[in-house]
Amino acid sequence: MNDGPGVPAAPARGGLAVELADVRFTYPGRTRPALDGVSLRIKDGSTVALVGPSGAGKTTVASLLLRFWDPQSGVIRLFGHDLREYQLDELRKRIALVRAGHLSLQRHATRANVMLARPTRTTPRWGSPSSARRCTIS
Repeated sequence: MNDGPGVPAAPARGGLAVELADVRFTYPGRTRPALDGVSLRIKDGSTVALVGPSGAGKTTVASLLLRFWDPQSGVIRLFGHDLREYQLDELRKRIALVRAGHLSLQRHATRANVMLARPTRTTPRWGSPSSARRCTIS
């Protein structure tokens, strides 16, 4: 993967944060596409979980968002900018990925689990550290 020229340090907020538009991707050496015509729009501030059976394309979408691969067709945008415009380090600082198979979410550690996405943050978005300790997962 090559770095893009870069995008403004503070992308415009609001509107769409992530957009996949008619994305098609086939892994090298394969004939069947892992993604074929996938479109997805995620608003800024949203929390999204990709769920589905094995082989549905969840890991492929994550890999494309982090630019481990680029799609053969279609476009993926982050705050209106094609991912190929981002420098790789800057792009990967803006995206958090938690793979369920590699992490056990525990009721008593909700704050710690959420904070994995932003290890330098001292207070979660939803309020004080004490409110994070009181939240539960049902």
